Amino acid sequence: MRIWQKITLLILATAIFQSTIAPYLTIKGVQPDFILIVVIFCAFIYGSSIGGIMGFGGGLFQDIILSQTFGINAIIKIILGYLAGFFQRKIFMEQQYLSILAIFLPTILSQILYTIINFMVGIKLPFWSVFWRLLIPMAFYNSLISIFLFPILDKILKEKEELKPLQN
Repeated sequence: MRIWQKITLLILATAIFQSTIAPYLTIKGVQPDFILIVVIFCAFIYGSSIGGIMGFGGGLFQDIILSQTFGINAIIKIILGYLAGFFQRKIFMEQQYLSILAIFLPTILSQILYTIINFMVGIKLPFWSVFWRLLIPMAFYNSLISIFLFPILDKILKEKEELKPLQN
């Protein structure tokens, strides 16, 4: 199977997993964002262009499946996928603590962007309440899951050398 097919199937499977299984993994109102984890992982492996494309696809699926304000997740995940790919050369995923940080920071940034975009379209969220009750726990939850998910994703995409990172 070609790498583009694997990436497409991976993001589709992740979107389905996010909408069917992830709700059962909710702890105190906090649900992991598997799509974000997969987008960030692939952006680190393949670069900013692929990260942005995967972010768009994953975010779009998330918007469609979760029936949220259409386009918000797509925009946020494009930005985060592109930024993660931009910093791919500076972070080495073999080091466990860096993979945790590589998910912790984008999770926080995604929720800050989500709050800002919602504010811009007229939906006001209590930022500090969201920050302490949702954002920080979600960042820890996503980071914990990434410890186990990154090696699985690495095996799934073991043909990663087939697709060279695109130069920006």
